[in-house]
Amino acid sequence: MSINEEKIELRMKIREELANLPQSYIDASNDQIAENVVSSDAFKRAERIFAYCSVDREVSTEKIILEALKQGKTVALPVSLVKSQMVFREIKSLEGLEIGRYGIPEPTDDCPELFCEENDLALVPALCCDREFNRLGNGAGYYDRFLSDTKAFTLGICP
Repeated sequence: MSINEEKIELRMKIREELANLPQSYIDASNDQIAENVVSSDAFKRAERIFAYCSVDREVSTEKIILEALKQGKTVALPVSLVKSQMVFREIKSLEGLEIGRYGIPEPTDDCPELFCEENDLALVPALCCDREFNRLGNGAGYYDRFLSDTKAFTLGICP
């Protein structure tokens, strides 16, 4: 079996496990993860947060985004482009997002594009990570490309 086939199989297994978790567990987990992120030194230091708008059984980022905005931090969310590329656009609230590729809420084209820099914090979605913190994502490669270019502090967020 090739590595890509193994990844596909693992993604299916993880998604099935997530689907079978009780909603009460998901809610409690989301709350604790949000608390861990906003109380982290990386979050406290960062003036700009590059987040993602969670969907399905991804860890909810809503509380993190709202807290960042409440604290006056600049928040940017990704917009998925063709060829597994993405750009980040600044938001002022979670209102007015459009449903983009893959059914993910995204900022509109009139929102300013931002580039992730060294002192920023980037929240990265993951289905799971191994013991060396290597991330397994959803398989389209958007965050793999982003991570290869960024110098920001990154926090992988797993369910």
